[in-house]
Amino acid sequence: MTVNNYIRYPFGILEVATIIRYTLDYFIDGAHPVDSYYSRKEMLLQLTGPKSLFFDFCKQNGLGFVKNEKGEEVPASGQKAVNNMNALIDFCYSDNSHWLRVIDNKIIIDTSYYVRALELIIGVRETLNDIINNIIKNTPVHEMNSEFIQLIKDEERSSRAIELRVVSTQLNTTFFAFQNAVKDYIKRLTTPKCPDPTKIPGFKMTNDPKVALYNSEMGRLFGYMNFLISHSQETDQEFISACEEMKRKSQSFIGKPPITNISEFMKDFAGIFIPIINESNKIVAPAFNNIFNAIRDYEKAARYSEKN
Repeated sequence: MTVNNYIRYPFGILEVATIIRYTLDYFIDGAHPVDSYYSRKEMLLQLTGPKSLFFDFCKQNGLGFVKNEKGEEVPASGQKAVNNMNALIDFCYSDNSHWLRVIDNKIIIDTSYYVRALELIIGVRETLNDIINNIIKNTPVHEMNSEFIQLIKDEERSSRAIELRVVSTQLNTTFFAFQNAVKDYIKRLTTPKCPDPTKIPGFKMTNDPKVALYNSEMGRLFGYMNFLISHSQETDQEFISACEEMKRKSQSFIGKPPITNISEFMKDFAGIFIPIINESNKIVAPAFNNIFNAIRDYEKAARYSEKN
């Protein structure tokens, strides 16, 4: 395919977005190669550092602080993107990370940080999606390649499906923990004189700190689900139907309708986006590699031309 700087620029942002999509792998049970972890870390640092296309875009959109309508100093648009990216790298890939740590040449994952990790990943991914789409929108049509535009759409579709799949599995896990915490709380309050604590005036399940924590995390996960679906630009019926199914089934967590077979429900709920993910993976990887190789050849030719 034909490559130019109009394509090379947003592709540099896409590389960052792709690595962040790969970070979702750490929500999946199983062994995670340490080499891949360090490779992703190094690539993120390079692709977001002071000499990167990402940082150049942020610089064009303002670094440092500006005053808002209230006269308060707030990060400029570009600075906010830099800050959020640095927060994600620090949380996921730094030596200070509590979520992912390398111990005895193994990746150790603290699952209690899953919700916070999702918040960072989803937020930064949406920012990168907006940056890429805005660059393409403001690029002359004749300078943009249809194959590249299709890759952007396919990659965003794949990433959003994976994010929603992860949200669904976390909703399952958190709901299960919430139910157990409620049972434990009621059991602790149950006595011969009080066989049903739920009938005590003023009783609230969220008076228990553990129940309150899981209830709060459920609320945040519902928020991520709605945010991802509402920001989706997908127009194909398969994706739209999957989003509608997820929203409809998620109501069962609040008893509309009640869950009768929890294991069957959780399996179905977590599997909604699997067909879309499997289909997307077959498309995105080869298309990405094709364009990556074309850009690499383009840059080699450019360096050779500058040298001579």
